[in-house]
Amino acid sequence: MLNCVLGYRLLGLKKVKEAIEIFKLNVEAYPQPYNVYDSLGESYMMNGDIELAIKNYQRLLELKPPDTNGICGWYQNQEKGRMIR
Repeated sequence: MLNCVLGYRLLGLKKVKEAIEIFKLNVEAYPQPYNVYDSLGESYMMNGDIELAIKNYQRLLELKPPDTNGICGWYQNQEKGRMIR
């Protein structure tokens, strides 16, 4: 999943929207590994798309329960979502 490396490189360069597109391609190509949803969720969170971040963290938990990173990310997104509303 070389796309993950490229996606995180783009995140490091603050090119969040481009990273999201890479991670979305990764999810399409490899829908079963749980970590693709973690990466996409993290990118959405960085872009301020809380609902999409939560959706991807929930999918992560469906594929690999319990995942403490996913649970923490999901909880953090819930709290940020409350603060934004």
